[in-house]
Amino acid sequence: MFSGVGDAYNVATTLIQLGRACAALGLVDDAATAWRQALGLCQAQRRSTEADVLRQRLVELARG
Repeated sequence: MFSGVGDAYNVATTLIQLGRACAALGLVDDAATAWRQALGLCQAQRRSTEADVLRQRLVELARG
């Protein structure tokens, strides 16, 4: 998708949306994978607000 052109910002945003869709469909493992990848990118980009939200979503996802 965007990763081939080096657009890490949009890759992170797309992974966040993918995680939401997976979570809504009950695909917990897929949602967690997408959000963990997005979290790493957001941290690298110093997107602290998004990173905080992703951390919270991962905690909630783990709780079930």
